[in-house]
Amino acid sequence: MLRKLSVMAATLACCASLTMVFQLEPSAAGGDKPGTIPYDGCGTLEGGGECMVFVGDDGAVFPMGLLLEFGVGDYVHLVGEICPECPSFCDKGPSFQLQQITACDGFVDECGMLIYQGVIPDVCVVFQGSTSGKIYAVDFFGPTWEFWAGDYVRVTGTLASGGNCPIPGNCGTIDGCIPGNTMQACGEVVDECGTLVPFGAPFFCLAFMSESGHLYAIEESGPFGPGSRVRVTGTTFTPCVNGCGPYENCIVGNTIIPCPDITADGVVNVQDVLALIGAWGFCGTHADCPADLNLDMFIDVEDLLMMIGYWGT
Repeated sequence: MLRKLSVMAATLACCASLTMVFQLEPSAAGGDKPGTIPYDGCGTLEGGGECMVFVGDDGAVFPMGLLLEFGVGDYVHLVGEICPECPSFCDKGPSFQLQQITACDGFVDECGMLIYQGVIPDVCVVFQGSTSGKIYAVDFFGPTWEFWAGDYVRVTGTLASGGNCPIPGNCGTIDGCIPGNTMQACGEVVDECGTLVPFGAPFFCLAFMSESGHLYAIEESGPFGPGSRVRVTGTTFTPCVNGCGPYENCIVGNTIIPCPDITADGVVNVQDVLALIGAWGFCGTHADCPADLNLDMFIDVEDLLMMIGYWGT
């Protein structure tokens, strides 16, 4: 008799424990099937392989198996039913019967620009998404603070809930905060020679036509004018908002120098040296005198030394 009472007590304790663990929603009196608990929440997919695990913002943990649309690190919204008594996949938590999975609102994964915002002395560097146009406060600018205002970056992270911003500072009007964000360079690096060309109407702009046949808007054209053969280095920015467009891309934060490959054969070699020597002496604008690499209107030994410095590139 005492043994039967002990078994009953243990069973009741177990059931009470299950109720505390899986009663995640006030409506958890029962799902569509007997013994199931409805679930509707956001969280992150962790793990990998055949045992990918959903870790909810509310602390719920259960295995998901393989998903075609989403992977590890994605922030997703799950709708389904928890079945404490059903066999569990990978023994990583209670069984979950998935009904719907979508990207969860509140997760930001976007490229954009770091900009200054606020009023001195409370000036902040914030992130403005290039697609959404929204402005967010962020608190991570790379492991060594390699990113700052003017950089084109990709920011990922979860918006702070409830409109509360744990990031200190008075950054003016913002659309939200992304504490604990990640940040990396966004876009492709361009390092190529080409020609500056006039482009756009009704406004006149200088665009960069690369040797590979791509047309870019650039931020900095330096002392060069239409027809100048230059070398442009920078990171592409999409979408490109410019009054003279449309362009394939903008190149933000670009540098621009005379192109040392003055023969346009794709490499700095003896042919370029011979062309430079052939133009030795006084010259006019760089568009008419591409061998003037230091832009002093003379082709001399300084230009020759600069060209040798780019030998083979």
